[in-house]
Amino acid sequence: MLAVVPLTEKYLAKVRQFFHQERAKGSGPKLIEIGSAGAVANVAQYYESYDIPKGTLRGAPPVPSDDLTSLRLSYFLVANKSVNADAITDLAQSLVDAKRDLLSQFPILAQAAAPSTDADALIPIHPGAATYYNGNQQSFFDKYDDKLYYGSLLLGSLISILVAAWRFARSGSGSESMLEPLYELGNEIRMAKSEAELDQIERRIDGILKAELARNAGGEGADGAEMAALGLASQRLQYLMSHCRTRVGHTSARPASN
Repeated sequence: MLAVVPLTEKYLAKVRQFFHQERAKGSGPKLIEIGSAGAVANVAQYYESYDIPKGTLRGAPPVPSDDLTSLRLSYFLVANKSVNADAITDLAQSLVDAKRDLLSQFPILAQAAAPSTDADALIPIHPGAATYYNGNQQSFFDKYDDKLYYGSLLLGSLISILVAAWRFARSGSGSESMLEPLYELGNEIRMAKSEAELDQIERRIDGILKAELARNAGGEGADGAEMAALGLASQRLQYLMSHCRTRVGHTSARPASN
């Protein structure tokens, strides 16, 4: 009889009970070693050669009396290859974290292991799981740095066009627009090296906007078109400020190298 059971106390108790009943009948069963387990595993990859530890089924006298070579099977948690790699990376990390937290309550989880990352594995590892188990996970900043950078450049180009159009429309009018000083603050934000500098620039932006709102309330400020441009400029600066805060925080958290 070939029995396939997890080597946990719940299932081993059933096997022990069977052994005990047969011994009571005077014909105790014996464990038979599968000496060619390694060869079998080489041919059929869903098997693995495995040594059952001495005394696994009984302690006195020990059964088996010595480590005994046998075969074992593995259960796999698999995902469709079309599933997003980032989702599987997060799932793999969650499973490992859950195993660590639940191991004391469910000892069987100690038998859960990482999948093979070999190219010729029986079940190819999902790219998302490979990213986690190979330690190649990327932070949010690493993943989207290029998109944030080029998005900022695109918004900057849009603001430049608006400023140029506004200068042309306001040329000769003699009134001063707040759009240009707001735009110039974008370069200062990009050059900022610390949170303190960014906080100071943010206060200046608030001051400019408050002054323009006060002028507008007194009937001397911008018209509707300029106020819309100011709103777009302020949104762009807030986006750039958020991006630079992430960059500054990422830089400060990076360990120093020798």
